[in-house]
Amino acid sequence: MKDGFRTIPLDRIEVPERLRAVDEDHALVISTSIAEHGLLNPITVQGTADAYRLLAGAHRLRAVELLDWQEVDAFVTSADGEETLLIEIAENLHRNELSALERAIFVMKYRETWERKHGKINAKGGRPKNRANLTQFLNEHLGTGFKAHVAERLGLSESAIKRAQYIGARLRPELRQALAGTEHADNQSLLKKLAALEPDAQRTVAKSYAAKPDIKAALAQVSGRPRATADDPLAKLKRIWRHVPTATKRAFLEQLAESGEINELIGEL
Repeated sequence: MKDGFRTIPLDRIEVPERLRAVDEDHALVISTSIAEHGLLNPITVQGTADAYRLLAGAHRLRAVELLDWQEVDAFVTSADGEETLLIEIAENLHRNELSALERAIFVMKYRETWERKHGKINAKGGRPKNRANLTQFLNEHLGTGFKAHVAERLGLSESAIKRAQYIGARLRPELRQALAGTEHADNQSLLKKLAALEPDAQRTVAKSYAAKPDIKAALAQVSGRPRATADDPLAKLKRIWRHVPTATKRAFLEQLAESGEINELIGEL
């Protein structure tokens, strides 16, 4: 089926289970806007042989249902499995009610899915199957390209993407679970502070908080642990790296990829 815009019957649209959680009040507000201005942003569906599968626009779809529409404008795509997942994750990231923690997790899921689709450096031995994948990986994941790509597609600033990636990548699952649904899940400064802790310290905080939901008391359990200083090797490297030309950075990363060192480092993340 060729990609493109078309008008499709509502009764031929299948809604996946994970997209069915719709805020009725929000859908009602959208329906009021659609009634007055029309559907300015069509939904996105995956075209199949027998029906259409909703990828993005659950609230818009519910809104036109409330208006008793029989058909709706949609962008129909034949996107593959990974691309459809990217679209669904992007849709979730546009939800206003996401906490900072949830947003960080979704950004990391987006990155992981993107890497599965486009290829990643093999941590067990070697580089991507072709040079194009390596260049794409370096440009879009280790440079600013990935942040720019995600920022444009997800409607988030590059700085927001950077913070979300940091939190999502470093925050331990135990700590994510302990904070999920709490007021602290939307405290980005606290999340960054927790993400900066070593894994063992994060586990200690998670265990303490689970036993007694007092984040200050939980942090006190690890307050005596050493922290990185401005003079440590990582801080020095980051200061130097900021002043290195982009071309030099890319050449350096290419050399690391050729030697296999970058494979080992990425495998440890």
